[in-house]
Amino acid sequence: MIVKKIAKNILNTARYSVESKIKRTGEKAVLIVSSKSTALLDYELIRFAVTKNMPIYLLGKDITELSEKLASQAISVNSVTVDPANAEDLKLAFKRIENEGCYADFVIYNTPQAEPAGFLDITEATVHSAWKDDCLSSFYVAQQALNQMLPRGGGTLIFGGASSSRQGKRGDVLNATTKAGLRLMSQSIAREFSPKEIHVIHAVLDDDISTFSTGVASTYWQLHEQHMTTWTHEIDLRLA
Repeated sequence: MIVKKIAKNILNTARYSVESKIKRTGEKAVLIVSSKSTALLDYELIRFAVTKNMPIYLLGKDITELSEKLASQAISVNSVTVDPANAEDLKLAFKRIENEGCYADFVIYNTPQAEPAGFLDITEATVHSAWKDDCLSSFYVAQQALNQMLPRGGGTLIFGGASSSRQGKRGDVLNATTKAGLRLMSQSIAREFSPKEIHVIHAVLDDDISTFSTGVASTYWQLHEQHMTTWTHEIDLRLA
């Protein structure tokens, strides 16, 4: 009986060791969570990422137009239509990445901007919609990304926000409310997971992105390649 127990323990230990090694395998992939309002910047990010010869996954609920544009230019991406604010569907999307032999090593989510509105004109529906797009979806994306990065010992997670997260502006109550939540969430995650070699960044993007989206893409990649002794956790990107 004792011999059987010892043998069983050895077998379980061996199985755990093998499973741990399997869990840490997989090809590094770039994952971009997109929306209609960030499609132009996401397009430039993908054009830059293809030069790095890494698998690219494009996630979002409004990605058909961007996917077709990339396909027409023979730019290969794996498109997954999913609502980032739907926890179960997003979990399945990340699971698909693992099933295809990859894992999310570099995750970018440039969250959409809410339309300016007078404070008294804001409805419960618009508040909830803006909160879902900024805070809830970012929260779920971060959880799924971290679950894939942690077993591999590293990764980069960038959230694109706005200066509304620092200072409220006239007519910009929705962005001030939700972008502040996104910024503070990013800071908290960075402090918790930096010691585990996961680089979390909050990027402030205010000016007309169409005029310098190529530069943003280049800067994002520089952030991904930073040595952890000099990590940037917040950056303000704007025209000179």
